[in-house]
Amino acid sequence: EVFATYTERNSPIYHEDSDFEVFVDPASSCHHYKELEMNAINTVWNLMLDKPYMDGGQEFSGRIANPGDDHYYEVDSQKTMVRVLEGTLNNNNVDEKKNTKEYMG
Repeated sequence: EVFATYTERNSPIYHEDSDFEVFVDPASSCHHYKELEMNAINTVWNLMLDKPYMDGGQEFSGRIANPGDDHYYEVDSQKTMVRVLEGTLNNNNVDEKKNTKEYMG
């Protein structure tokens, strides 16, 4: 089953939705890494963490801050697309063995 309920950009989609996450950490340090999350209806959340949450990390994103604020982070002119190849979106009544999501960024 594939679920997607969040529609507003920079919502914490991992809380409830089926999502796809990409972590970018060129230094392999788990500090100041960037994250792209998207759900099955193409709602996107971009964020940067100064360190992991479990180590007291702070989020930098458009969810918690406005442009010009110290904790603001956003990726402008980003293009994403989602297509559910198999499975039924937001349908609890379907018995599905697998689902496949295709994401393009």
